[in-house]
Parts: sequence; C-alpha cells; structure tokens
Amino acid sequence: MIIIIMRRFNLFFWLLPSLLTIPVFSNPVNKSTVLVCYGKLDPAKIKGYNYVILEEKNFKAEEVKQIKKNNKNVLAYISLG
Repeated sequence: MIIIIMRRFNLFFWLLPSLLTIPVFSNPVNKSTVLVCYGKLDPAKIKGYNYVILEEKNFKAEEVKQIKKNNKNVLAYISLG
C-alpha cells in the first residue's frame, strides 16, 4: 500500500512542473491587462489594456481622452496624503 502511494506521489512531482509551465510557453506575447500608472507616461504608448489606473494630477483632459480611445476601462485616483 505504501509503495503504491509513493509511486503516485513521485509521479505527481514529476508531472507537476510540466503542468505548471505549459501556460507560460503557450503564449509568448502575453501582455498584462492592467496598467497602474503612478507617474507621467506618454499617452500614445498606453494601448491595449483592459484597465488603466491613473493618478489624475499627471494627465490633462485631452490625454485622458486619448488613453480612453486606446484602452477598455480607464480609472483615476486621487492621492490624499
């Protein structure tokens, strides 16, 4: 009984690394879907995100409009401290 359990245990540890690495190598161009921006970035370079979170003091209204065109959801936050 113990031998069967140990064989299954060994098999699990042999297969585990291969199961964990499959998603990593299946899509080599995997871009993050969320961007949190604490500073000033060029709005033209912020493209293709599902969520963009910006600090409002770093962007003008025209820049935010451009960012909204190039991304799905744009949110802003205000630092109070």
